[in-house]
Amino acid sequence: MSYKVTNFHKQEFLDHVYTHECREFARKRDRGFAPFMADIVDFAANKNYNYQSNALSLVELGIGGGGAHYMWDCHLRGKIYGVELYSPDEKYTDEYEFYHNDVNATRHRNNYDTATILINATTQVEFHFGLDAYADTTAAHIYNTHGRPLDIVIDDADPSGHGLTALLPAWKPYMYEKGCIISETIYGNGSSELMSLSEQQRLDLLKVAHDQGFVCFDFSKYAYDKPETNDMIHHMVFWSPDIGYYHSVLDKYEDCRIDF
Repeated sequence: MSYKVTNFHKQEFLDHVYTHECREFARKRDRGFAPFMADIVDFAANKNYNYQSNALSLVELGIGGGGAHYMWDCHLRGKIYGVELYSPDEKYTDEYEFYHNDVNATRHRNNYDTATILINATTQVEFHFGLDAYADTTAAHIYNTHGRPLDIVIDDADPSGHGLTALLPAWKPYMYEKGCIISETIYGNGSSELMSLSEQQRLDLLKVAHDQGFVCFDFSKYAYDKPETNDMIHHMVFWSPDIGYYHSVLDKYEDCRIDF
């Protein structure tokens, strides 16, 4: 009797996402990203024979309180890495002055403490604090830690848009040939400056990502039906060394695709 290993439990994952108020993943859900993410991870983990014996690697940039990593850990068999600029021992440059603010400093320290507790409860998750998610040295460090090319990188690290030109150059050299990068914050998310941009200005920023080879989406169609989602940004981008490999998933969301 043949037995197929299930590396990712997609339906259980989605059921969890839509009933659990994990702050970090609620934001993905409310912005309409959860179905696409679930389909990509399901395809990579369960449809690719390579992962039947080798556990999938998933890197989520931006840890916060570790909620998103917890959700992956609950439903994915693999190795899950988190990267976070904040560290209680770091001194930050003016470029990251938001870490110096007393209110933010307290919030980030509380997130750090929560994430540290979470990591002690799992053997799949590994957090790396005090690292710039968009630095080549960080990508190289995670690659060397893992010991082989990375499968999935999810970018939810920066509200100010540092990833727009730095994300792909940093991580591309360390990706598996059929791996992929997803960014929820390719031009930032949540800053007052960003929220004041017109839709055309946001599309102009997306065009920069498109010209690098990212496939761009507007997932407002899948936004969770809550009033607070009305002012959320629903843009996401996707990249792979082999875009055609994911055609079955990308075709499913063709009506959400933004072409330039």
